[in-house]
Amino acid sequence: MTATDASIDPTSFVPLEPACVWHRDDLGDRYVYELTDAQIDELDAALRFAEARGDDVLDITRDDFPLPTLGAELTGIQRNLIDGLGVTLIRGLPVHRYDK
Repeated sequence: MTATDASIDPTSFVPLEPACVWHRDDLGDRYVYELTDAQIDELDAALRFAEARGDDVLDITRDDFPLPTLGAELTGIQRNLIDGLGVTLIRGLPVHRYDK
């Protein structure tokens, strides 16, 4: 150990807060996306279309799950996750209606 190392007091370090840290109070409701009834209907239609094309969920592609209007919204959410807030809460999906 050098003299310099011995003079460092590890209890004096203050942890730095990463730049990407956010708090709910700072965000307000900007991270919340509420699905509309029309968007849920679009999801239901896409699900019926995908189920008619095959049974294995792992085989579903973008072409098997058409979202003509919601797709653009989801792309915006994706951009926000990557280049924006980094978090989105999607509300309004009636999960009780769906199985696998």
